[in-house]
Amino acid sequence: MRLQHVVAAGVLHLFVATVTLGDWIDYQDINRDIGIIFGNSSVERHTSQNGAWSSSLGHPELWSFAGAKQESELTTSDFYFGGQVSASGGIFDDDRGGSSSLSMAMVLDTESIVGLDWIYQLDSRDAGFGGAGLRILDMAGKSMVDISMDSPGEMSGISELQFLAGTYHVELYLDAGVQSGTLGKVEAAFEVTMSYTSVPGPGTMAWFGCVLFFRGRQRA
Repeated sequence: MRLQHVVAAGVLHLFVATVTLGDWIDYQDINRDIGIIFGNSSVERHTSQNGAWSSSLGHPELWSFAGAKQESELTTSDFYFGGQVSASGGIFDDDRGGSSSLSMAMVLDTESIVGLDWIYQLDSRDAGFGGAGLRILDMAGKSMVDISMDSPGEMSGISELQFLAGTYHVELYLDAGVQSGTLGKVEAAFEVTMSYTSVPGPGTMAWFGCVLFFRGRQRA
């Protein structure tokens, strides 16, 4: 009977360690922004809060438009960024443009596998331009991920990366615009998802082996 209690305690300990895996992830120095420009005027929105955030801006005129939108969410199991920007105008209009960006420090308390999934789309006509990018740097400035795009069309990627425990700087941006005195229209979108899985430490695996050992002895 005593041996059975030891086994039950070991299984319970392993179960608790499994369901609280998200505790190893933290986000710091969060900056989420959207903005639009139209001539000499501009409007911006900013938040440094954690969790989910959704915001949009739009400035329509008779023949021109500038817009920006962001939906993003930071959780202990994954990260999501979705941005959309657009601009249009004629040769008698001033600068028009939209931007959506996010930067933060991603803190991992244990070695982790990060699944990265992203898609980018740019539809540009005449003098419209735009671009997007994603960078992840370690504290020494070494680039772990560096993606930059400014060509019309659609691009996407899926990868799995291994990160050691530590702090990483994450930057995402999306922008689009039409310069003053030019005719153009542009729409751009950038969507990024990161999911996290911890790499089991030696202590966890040893404890699991210990549980199996006791259970094997009990059956013998």
